[in-house]
Amino acid sequence: MQELIYSQLKTPKNLEEVYARLNEIGILWNKAQIKLFLEMDKTIIEKDDKWQVEDGDNKEIILEIIDKVLGNKPIVPIKLIKNEMPLDIFTSEEEILKVAVESGKYISPNGKTIKVK
Repeated sequence: MQELIYSQLKTPKNLEEVYARLNEIGILWNKAQIKLFLEMDKTIIEKDDKWQVEDGDNKEIILEIIDKVLGNKPIVPIKLIKNEMPLDIFTSEEEILKVAVESGKYISPNGKTIKVK
């Protein structure tokens, strides 16, 4: 569900717009619930009364964690990488895989593991 919310916040939106978009995609929260989520999630920022996902720094952190977990190992499960993520970074295994492959440094032979290219 977080990925659905994040996808709506790739461009800045005010609370009314976020509320309308989430309702359209089936997340039926009231405005107070949405505002609480937006305020609590550290990857979402508010600027000029608009909310947006700030994910630039997360990609670097994800890549650092992948490097750390891989170490000298030939291949590791994405679950292990996810388990090493700091608690304030909310990400899915799919996002970790996407960041890894898009970096050009890693490949995934089966979508569940990562290894150096």
